[in-house]
Amino acid sequence: MFHQPVLKLKQRGISMTQLIVKSPSASNVRPLIQAALDHEARILMIGMQKTERRLQDFERRFGMESLKFYQDFQAGNMGDDMEYMKWAGEYETLLQLQEDYKHAADGEVLESTAPSLADVLEEVEQTVS
Repeated sequence: MFHQPVLKLKQRGISMTQLIVKSPSASNVRPLIQAALDHEARILMIGMQKTERRLQDFERRFGMESLKFYQDFQAGNMGDDMEYMKWAGEYETLLQLQEDYKHAADGEVLESTAPSLADVLEEVEQTVS
């Protein structure tokens, strides 16, 4: 019988995604999955920091906070200057990175020793045969 590390991504306590990985050596798989999640979260954090620095450069140059700029840009009040498009792109990048980070940071590897339905059925078939 295989142990099943279960990866659950949670948002506000509600299970969003569940990935079941079967392995004859669950004790080895669990730390690998957790390390991958942690690594992804670190990469996303670095990306957010770099993007925030670029946004701060735009804010200094144009004397406006990025949120206010983006709201005005989306409303069509800023025109279509190439620098504004770059600024809006950076802001959208930050929003995406933040969303991805939340999912990676909320990832949790849980150990499940309960057999899957397929394992139970296989065991029943072997017993009957």
